[in-house]
Parts: sequence; structure tokens; C-alpha cells
Amino acid sequence: MHAAACGLWPVVLGLACTAGLASGQSFRGIGTHPQGRESYAAGVSGDGSVVVGAQYDPLGGSHGLGGLVAIRWTAGGGRVPLGLLDGGDSSFAYGASLDGSVIAGRACAATCATVQPFRWTDPGPIQGLGWIPGSSYGLAQGISDDGTTIVGFGVNDSSFEVYPTMWREELGVVALDRLPGGGAAYVQGASANGSTLAGRAWDADHHQQAALWAGDGSITPLGFLTDPGPLPYSMARAITPTGSVVVGIAHGADGMGGYTYQGFRWTQAGGMQGLGVSGPHGNLLTTAAMDVSASGRIVVGAWGGVMGWGDGSQAAVWREGEGWRDLATLLIDDYGLDQVGDWVLVEALGVSNDGSVIVGWGFNPGGFEEGFVATLVPDCPGDFNGDGAANTLDVLAFLNAWAAGDPAADFNGDGAVNTLDVLAFLNAWAGGC
Repeated sequence: MHAAACGLWPVVLGLACTAGLASGQSFRGIGTHPQGRESYAAGVSGDGSVVVGAQYDPLGGSHGLGGLVAIRWTAGGGRVPLGLLDGGDSSFAYGASLDGSVIAGRACAATCATVQPFRWTDPGPIQGLGWIPGSSYGLAQGISDDGTTIVGFGVNDSSFEVYPTMWREELGVVALDRLPGGGAAYVQGASANGSTLAGRAWDADHHQQAALWAGDGSITPLGFLTDPGPLPYSMARAITPTGSVVVGIAHGADGMGGYTYQGFRWTQAGGMQGLGVSGPHGNLLTTAAMDVSASGRIVVGAWGGVMGWGDGSQAAVWREGEGWRDLATLLIDDYGLDQVGDWVLVEALGVSNDGSVIVGWGFNPGGFEEGFVATLVPDCPGDFNGDGAANTLDVLAFLNAWAAGDPAADFNGDGAVNTLDVLAFLNAWAGGC
């Protein structure tokens, strides 16, 4: 284990940090269809066990013309296509519940004449969720940890107005509030039980800003960075399970006499704080925050490109007390995952609740787009249930898993579930978060 990683594990019971704790560290591509040569990892379940996204299938779709098909990936099972709507041409998965048993995304009908959010539960198939009234185009962009709330947006067929949407079993797809006098709005993420939602909305001044929605659909704008310059802008991309931390992208002073896009972190107490734009490369003067761990201390995204992501960007990680780092450099220098050097990592789009699993996409050694999964040391290893805190609930969750022989209870990573794992867990748990 590298020293930087070992330092995350406090020694409380006299149990030394050993190489066994590093055994789970890895980097891998999720693979592609044999003839498709294209896949994306767009999100990860809260517990880090399930990755979701899409792969290109050259024979997919109702007309055999090829298209993206939603996938579910696990370390043990690899990529499993989730399929299409009956007669449909395309699907893409964007989010998963805490354990990956419920997945949300969007699916096209034939020739993509209509698009709607979908829900998948094992064993499938995907289920189209429908639309808000007057719409035949909608997407699901996020899902709560408990799987009960799916969020996104819908577009009115005649006016082309965009409305934030939420799906629940008892409600169907419903439109949520927009800002007074404003316009289009989108929901990107949900807290663990769906009681707080995060996204973006245009205000009466034609500025896009980050916003929160309560479970009843009411909206609260989050404003902008303190110095947004001539173009105020912010958008929320993700929210923690407790709803206490929101991350996204905003326009603000870059510290060098100009203004640019940068990742932000918002809390109720501190408001919106920019995460900065500069890093060790010196020339990547935009950043984007795309997802956040349950503790709020780890943010994943990208830097470079037009707005911090997309063409020309590089996957990046922001860690409290450390700032932004290039993801590929971190994986090589801190964790010895030298195989990353054969890749170009473009965007990090998802992170597990404990910060140990990071997913995204890049260009593989063959030069093709492929989703990736990086497994590291947990941000808060004592937070066994992934709720952002190390408390007695984690002890109960760990002991239940340990008693059942669950592989997740192999806490020291030596391939066996035994008393050494109990000592390793209690050592980490005593350190808190």
C-alpha cells in the first residue's frame, strides 16, 4: 500500500496498516460490445457495487441499425445489457439505487420519435414511465438511494418548454415548480429518500442557477458564487444522501483577473463556495463537479474543456484539504495503478457514497471510448452502510454482513471473512469520519 492511502486508516487497536488493505485497489475498463467499440459509465450505486451507463450495439434497435443500449456492470458479472422498450431503438442508464437493484435512465421508441424515462428492476425488462401531460420527450437523470424517486425533465410538445420532473410509484411522472418568471428547469439528483432534489433553473433575469426542490415540488434557488462576473451562472449536478451538500458548476472569478467556469460545493451553513480552477498542470483553467461522496469531502468531475467537461477535458478529483488533482495522475502516483497511463480519462461522472469507487469514461489504449471503474480506499472506511457517518448503525451493518459471510465483510481484503476483519473494521470505525 502506498503511504498516502495507508494514512487514511487510523491505527486505534494496535492493528497496523498492512498491504492486505490495498488488495482491492484497481482500475479497469468496463469493456465494449465485441463489434461496438464504445461504452460509457455514467453512474454508480451508492454502495459501489453496480455501475450503469450504455454500450453501442451495431445491431441494436428495432431496425437493426445500431444504437446505444443501457447496461449494468458488476465486478463479478461484467456488462449486462438492460434492453430496449418494445420496438425501441436506444436506451441509456444514468443512475442506480444504493444497492443497484433499481436503475433509471431514458429510452427511445422506434426511430426515437418519443423518448421517456425508464425504470429497471431485476430481472427486467426496462419499464417506460411515461411523460408529463402534453409531452412525448422526457429523461430520467437521477434516482434516490431507496429507489423510490426518479428525477429528470420533460419537454412540452407544442411550446417546447422544459419542466423539471419527478416520478414516484403513487404519482407517476409529475412536473415540479419552476422559478417565478423564469423558464426551463431540470432535476439532476435526489437525496437518499427523495425528500430533497437538486438541479438547475432559469430565473426571471434569464440566468441559469442551481436550485433545490422539496418533496412537494417547491423550488428554492441557490444563487451564484460571490463574484460571478458579467455572466451569472450555476447548475447543480449532484446531492449527498442527507441533502446537506450540493455540487455543480458555476461561473466565478478565476483568481487571475478573469472569470471562468468552476466546480462548486454548497452547504446550508456556508452557501456556495467555488472549488477553484487551477491545478498542477497550470493550464486547465476550468473545472466541473459532477458527483459527490456522502460525506461531501470527495468530489469527482473534470477540468479543462469548454466548461470543465467534454471536448478537451480530463477526469479530475477534488478532495477536502487537497483541492483538484488529475485522476489519472492520482491513480498512478498514489495507488500504483500504472495501467492508467495507457488511457486518456476524460470525465469522472460518479462516485460511491464512501468515495472508494469512481466511474466515468475515457479513451482506452485502442483509442476508443470506454467506461472505466477505479476502486480505491474508502474516504470514511468506518462508514460501512454509506450514509456519510460512522456510528453504531455501521457496527450493526458490518456485524450482520460478517455473520452472514458476506464478501463485503472482508474488510482487510485478504480473501477471507474472519476475526481479523472485525479488528480492521473497528480500527477504522473508531477513527470516525
